[in-house]
Amino acid sequence: MGNKKVLILGGSRFIGYVMLCELLRQGYDVTIFNRQKTNPPNRFPKGLKFVCGDRNCIGDIERVFERSYDVVIDLSGYVPD
Repeated sequence: MGNKKVLILGGSRFIGYVMLCELLRQGYDVTIFNRQKTNPPNRFPKGLKFVCGDRNCIGDIERVFERSYDVVIDLSGYVPD
């Protein structure tokens, strides 16, 4: 498997938190990108990389993609407006 790089958009709550814990357990290099508006159900595990930002801000998106990833998982919630 190697150290595949995974980016999770969202990731601090619900299925995202469980997913990042499992990916880290399996040896993936995991980064989450979110606004840090809510706390996760438990502390983030060691080894997790975190990028604070808003997906609606082009500068934040550009910053998170300065690094390359093998997989991008989008778990961000959607609120219709």
